[in-house]
Amino acid sequence: MCRVMRLFNVFEAPPRARDPRFTSLPEDDFVESFVRLQQSGRPCKPISPVSMLSLVLLSLVAGSLAHFNGAPHQACREGVPNHHPVPATGGTMPFTLTGGAYTPGQPIQLTITGDRPFRGFLIKASEGHFHASGGSQIMACDSGGDAITHTNNIDKTSVTVEYTPPASAVGSIAMRVTVVVNHDLYWNPSTFMLQQNGGENYLDFVVATPAPFAPQSKTHHLRSLSMLAFVLLCLVVSSQAKLTGAPIESCGDGNPNHVPAHAQHGTMPFVLTGGAYTPAHPMQLTLSGDRPFRGFQIKASVGTFLNPPAGTHLFQCDTNADTITHSDNTDKNSVTVTYVPPANAFGPINMRVTVVQTHDVYWHPQTFALRPNGGYAFQTLGSPILKKNTALVWCKIRTMLAHVALLASLVAVAHGFGSGAPTMACTGMTPQHTPHSWQTVSAPFQVTTDSHTYTPGAPLRVTIRGSRGFRGFMLQARSPFYTGTNAVGAVGAFQDLPASARTESCFSTGDTATHITGHDVKDSVTVTWVPPANLHGPVALTATIVAEFSTFWVGVSTTVHQGANHLITG
Repeated sequence: MCRVMRLFNVFEAPPRARDPRFTSLPEDDFVESFVRLQQSGRPCKPISPVSMLSLVLLSLVAGSLAHFNGAPHQACREGVPNHHPVPATGGTMPFTLTGGAYTPGQPIQLTITGDRPFRGFLIKASEGHFHASGGSQIMACDSGGDAITHTNNIDKTSVTVEYTPPASAVGSIAMRVTVVVNHDLYWNPSTFMLQQNGGENYLDFVVATPAPFAPQSKTHHLRSLSMLAFVLLCLVVSSQAKLTGAPIESCGDGNPNHVPAHAQHGTMPFVLTGGAYTPAHPMQLTLSGDRPFRGFQIKASVGTFLNPPAGTHLFQCDTNADTITHSDNTDKNSVTVTYVPPANAFGPINMRVTVVQTHDVYWHPQTFALRPNGGYAFQTLGSPILKKNTALVWCKIRTMLAHVALLASLVAVAHGFGSGAPTMACTGMTPQHTPHSWQTVSAPFQVTTDSHTYTPGAPLRVTIRGSRGFRGFMLQARSPFYTGTNAVGAVGAFQDLPASARTESCFSTGDTATHITGHDVKDSVTVTWVPPANLHGPVALTATIVAEFSTFWVGVSTTVHQGANHLITG
């Protein structure tokens, strides 16, 4: 009977393989322990028919929901299925992802094929989005539609999906692929790189091919003083625009338009250095070369820049603060900036770099690829081994645990955590509203604060409101610079909550705010957040908001920065 527990957590990722923004069920250590105990041959007391039926029903429900309908959102982090007690098959998986080079903004077909049929798959793109087709469904891991998985577990000889890269994509795009032949046969994920049309591949970076320049017609030569005056005026306007940084028009291809100067031929004499990255951890990137320069632009394919140094400023090309440029045109020997990769980042992250020495001397953009710490290694984490002195204890309490698990699952489904978010949601902030998933459309809610900035140790009022009512919520303040024991960076404490809300101590006392009852509809909720006295850097006030049991949003947030507490007016 102990062996029936292996049906639990089919296709569920292990704790370290889960996206920090998303929740997961607690690790069922006792499940794995039961399996090991039964395999060891130690005797267990007979289990009652009622307990056996409870275990079988719960196991079948959990297994069918998680496996038959595609990979769960817990697999977003590393894409590793956790088919207890079967480990991943060693070696390279016998499947490939093909599709050719991509053109930014243009859909392409990607196909998984191999030397045998398979039942399940998960493809996660580092950027861009997929389109659903027969037998597949879209998932939102980091952004809407950035992952795609199966909808059934029938045998497939191949799967073809449609993918659209961003219009501003540059360099290589990582595709992480997981393939499952059956419950007992699967491989750790492999990462395939899509190359851009016209690009040249290098080990550490990709150099974009310069666009050809059309020769000037002789009929366009200056023939009058008025034409000369017009051109001089254009040059003055252009020069003034570049004094304060690259213009927003350069977001597309990163090329400065310094008429009538042309880009220099060959590889630019500047490099971007900074070492390997760790997801969600700030790192320093330095742009330097063999000569001074005046202007630059660095655009990240994902992630954000923080705390721009003197002489620089941030702006948005695709997402907030994904680009940094100069704010003056004085000579610089080097520039060091702070960059934070996403918490779910994997594979190389592209940095498109443009450098301008003077108005007449500049180079076409080059793309540098940041590599992750540890490369592309993916690992299936094992479960704790049952200790000898606890074997008899597990035998005695297994019936009780079976009933508790069944009762808890039924209560959760029936009531939708009506007394607030449970502790199992502390890490990922995702309600376990099986079989429903979070919404991928824009949330009709927003998180606002009384000030754009915070002062360490000083209270800050935070409000959740929207264009419709909501029944439940969960709110945390998360800092990318937090160095404590909790992996998600939850900081501070909430206080002065209304009667309809309470605090939950996920990682420290009062670090989470949630609702008390999910029966009443709320138009808004206002609480007070107190940051730690030693906190520094930006903080994301992040919320999960539940409109109905089947309709909820994850990751609704606003960011406040450290500084003097300035009251928002208007």
